[in-house]
Amino acid sequence: MNLNEEIAPKKVEEYQRKKAELQEEIIELQAEIENLKTKRKAIERHITVSHLPEEQRFSRLSTRYPTFISGCWDLAGWNPPITTG
Repeated sequence: MNLNEEIAPKKVEEYQRKKAELQEEIIELQAEIENLKTKRKAIERHITVSHLPEEQRFSRLSTRYPTFISGCWDLAGWNPPITTG
């Protein structure tokens, strides 16, 4: 590929300056990403009941538990035998 006209030095300098600024911004953003990743890894993923405030702790299982199990059996196409007595 041949150029028909010469490249203006001012345009080359402007291009190189913009490229350098963008490269610096990329480096800064990559450092920020690494910093945020480190912070995210430090956050606990699971909370134990002992870490919850007293008013948010579970005191007993929900009374809807058997209904949930029955619903799962219904979804699976299996109904357990109902016994009375």
